[in-house]
Amino acid sequence: MFINQVSVFIENKLGRFSEVTELLESKNIKILALCIAEAEDFGILRMIVSDPVRCNLVLNDAKITNKLTKILAVNLDEPKKLQNILLRLRNNAISIMYAYSFGSYAVLQVEDPDAVEKILTSKNKWFFNQMVEEVEKAICG
Repeated sequence: MFINQVSVFIENKLGRFSEVTELLESKNIKILALCIAEAEDFGILRMIVSDPVRCNLVLNDAKITNKLTKILAVNLDEPKKLQNILLRLRNNAISIMYAYSFGSYAVLQVEDPDAVEKILTSKNKWFFNQMVEEVEKAICG
């Protein structure tokens, strides 16, 4: 299933990470998963949050550079599900830009989310619908 991830450009300064999390907490936006990729002077904070659209607006209002990104979430509890998806991506020459996990889910940023969605839905509609239901249940409760 595709979900929205919020990516935040964040300076490598003492307290900057906590400023972002404090702001989101004050607006009742829950961080469900996160990953930080860093360079020398800055990092990219990638988050799956309870309300990505509102999070984007809150961060914009605070003048914090951010972006909504469509990512693929895959439940790892079912045997071979990840491998099935990875084989479909490889067979269609679609690269994975990065990946991380949260709970029993793998998160994949693919180079062409719209093409991947078509590949997954055209090959096996039931498989994709089941994946959507599982992720929505895990994220939304």
